[in-house]
Amino acid sequence: MVLIKANRVARYVQKPDPQVKACLLFGSDAGLIREHGATLCESMRSLLPDNPELVRLNEDDLAADPDRLAVEAQTISMFSPSKVLRARVSGRTVNELAKFPWGQLPDSVRVVIEVGNLKPDIKLRKLFEGGETLAALACYESSDTASLSQLVRQEISRASLTITRDAERHLTNLLGADPGIAKAEIAKLITYAQDTGEISVEDVDAVVGDASDATLNVAVHEILTGDSASALTQMEKLRASGTPPDVLLSALSRQLMQLISVRARMDAGRSADSAINAIRPPLHFRRKDEIKLQIRRWDRGHLKRALGRVSRALQYTRTHPEIAHQVAGDTIFQLARTLGKTPR
Repeated sequence: MVLIKANRVARYVQKPDPQVKACLLFGSDAGLIREHGATLCESMRSLLPDNPELVRLNEDDLAADPDRLAVEAQTISMFSPSKVLRARVSGRTVNELAKFPWGQLPDSVRVVIEVGNLKPDIKLRKLFEGGETLAALACYESSDTASLSQLVRQEISRASLTITRDAERHLTNLLGADPGIAKAEIAKLITYAQDTGEISVEDVDAVVGDASDATLNVAVHEILTGDSASALTQMEKLRASGTPPDVLLSALSRQLMQLISVRARMDAGRSADSAINAIRPPLHFRRKDEIKLQIRRWDRGHLKRALGRVSRALQYTRTHPEIAHQVAGDTIFQLARTLGKTPR
């Protein structure tokens, strides 16, 4: 894996790579690290089946017992076969964590490590930047981001509106560095939300949301509801916009993991609405409706086999980029054929 730079971290923690088992969050902004860490833990929980347990560890826990992280990673919980470990550490245990066998983490476990500033030559940081199933996330608020945040607050206040903290952060991640273009996008958002009083994340997505993200979501939904022809059309739009096919397969993999978790709750006796409402972080009502349509078409066995097929395709596209589009297209057709054999 590579270093996730500061301007991409907010988006990554919302949609982490399902192949990544452990993430290291580091930087000078402790508040930002905590916020991103909390979001990432919930996003990782949504990728694992059977309502995974969240285990919190701190510096004192690891200093008192250097093997604590390894024991937690290998121990099956009484409440769920999967878990997410969240550890906040400082300089005392950084060197010990570099000795941890990160390549041997079980598939049912995800780990989030939160630490302070780390120089590029620190062994733990180098390990996470280069590990196949690891990711290093740089948590710094750049001067550009700070300026954009100030511009957002200024323009929205001038229009006698307010904006939620999550919406403000989401908006600054979507806006470009050009102040003129940013002002134009903010003006459109203000016009759209003029009668609401407060701007939400949903408002930002409706007006300023990344077009490629919208196309990606449409493609995944159409694949999982059996409309392979429309899905391939969306895939061509993504290709034209420069989006690599492995991005589509990664999004598809995340959604399949989420559906497996929902289906497991339903198989345990919960209603579809109850199972979907248990997803964390909570979904917008439009996303809930989409998942309800998708889950009707799949049982857990078919979902797991589909996830295996997509995971293999994802790995192949990364090692054979010259035929990545063909592999992704073939995978979509295979899923459509599987869906055709699944009870409705």
